[in-house]
Amino acid sequence: MPAESPLIPVMVVTIAVATTAAFLAWRERPEPGATPLVAMFLGQSWWAAFFVFELQAPTLAAKTLWSDVQWLGVVVIPVGWLLFALEYTGRDRYLRARYLLAVAAVPTVTVALAMTDGYHDLLYTGTTLVESGGTTMLQRTGGPWYWVVTAYTYLLGVVGAVPMLRLVRRDAVPFRGQSAAILLGTVTPGVANLLFLGGVLPVPAFDPTPMAFTISGVAFLGAISRFRLFGTSPSPNRRARRLIFERMQEGAVVVDSHDYVVDMNGRATDILGVSRRAALGSPATDLLPEYDSYPADGRVTDPVTVHTESGPRSLDVAVTAITDIHGQS
Repeated sequence: MPAESPLIPVMVVTIAVATTAAFLAWRERPEPGATPLVAMFLGQSWWAAFFVFELQAPTLAAKTLWSDVQWLGVVVIPVGWLLFALEYTGRDRYLRARYLLAVAAVPTVTVALAMTDGYHDLLYTGTTLVESGGTTMLQRTGGPWYWVVTAYTYLLGVVGAVPMLRLVRRDAVPFRGQSAAILLGTVTPGVANLLFLGGVLPVPAFDPTPMAFTISGVAFLGAISRFRLFGTSPSPNRRARRLIFERMQEGAVVVDSHDYVVDMNGRATDILGVSRRAALGSPATDLLPEYDSYPADGRVTDPVTVHTESGPRSLDVAVTAITDIHGQS
């Protein structure tokens, strides 16, 4: 494809957006979900970059080579998405070695088949060049494993979307905007790919998924910058419910590593005289007197006085640090 093709600038924008998002996510380590998100964005950049090489390659052999190389990025994206969704929503107990190896099995086989594509018909059963609007494009017919990895990709996408969708519910106000932006960034490439797989596009040989990564990257950039994706994290929420909420009757308030309120039980709302919905997403200093003087872990030495509608109340306060399986807060 000639360099003046409009697809090339679009792919360059896609690579720039995904790389920027990867850099911003990398800076947020070790916040929950940051590292898997870096992997997902790098997978998008890889796919888009080698798609440019494929478009510019002059021969069938060269286009086929760059098409096969793209698979490394293709399989990293859904794995990165799933791990991000699990870690970000506090389901980090699934991020153990045995689970990760199981999740990586299909992607590993896929990359191996792509690198040995010339010796079998498992990934593709046919590869040809087609002309469209004066442009030479690669058209490939999927083999049996192609449909296995395609189904697996969408399976990981759906499994990762389930916990994110729960954050859009009515009582998850501080996470609704960021979760909606994340889901938009995830659904858009999926829809583009489904249109390609369904053969309903004007140019059946052209997969627009890498182009859709531009929208995906912008949506995630919005989640990071506008909706404080790593500034207010729901990951302590689920761990706190497992560790505290289900085992105690006292009032409990959960804050993230940036000292924003991410959850509280009914007893705490009664004691503090606030609604759970109003408190979520607010700084802990607005809710808890002398919060900055609390220890990182342990009991507050002196009782804390809270002023409620029924008058001042004296409370004993204890702080419990909550960490994931890697020891991160």
